[in-house]
Amino acid sequence: MTKALYVFMNGIIDYAGMFPPAQLPMSQAFANYNKYLHSDDKEMLGRFICPASGLPDLAELMSQYEPGENKVRLSILGAPGQSRHEFLEKLHPAIKRIQDFQSEFSGQSQIAAFEIRLPEALVAADQSAELRRLYQQSAE
Repeated sequence: MTKALYVFMNGIIDYAGMFPPAQLPMSQAFANYNKYLHSDDKEMLGRFICPASGLPDLAELMSQYEPGENKVRLSILGAPGQSRHEFLEKLHPAIKRIQDFQSEFSGQSQIAAFEIRLPEALVAADQSAELRRLYQQSAE
């Protein structure tokens, strides 16, 4: 494999075993991810995709995890809200779960991304000023 191809392929495949089509339970999805993390092709493995609501369950599994030299890289998915108010209502508990998880497992994991869908009404209607206010409120 050329160096350019190696760099391109490094971390290219995120593991979303809890989501369609596999829809595995958290314990099985994490066991698979852990197995792949220690395989010969581990360089291609990216992040373990986990909903913010699943972080307490992941914490139970992580308490038994032996990372060795391989930290678990995570992409956390927040629950979307249909309105600005609902978005903020769901965002703050998700951030709290992330902070709690990271404070306990920072030596074993790295939260590399947090993804959350913006309220569709704000995006579809070109509400740039409203999106700016939403961004500012989410940082509070």
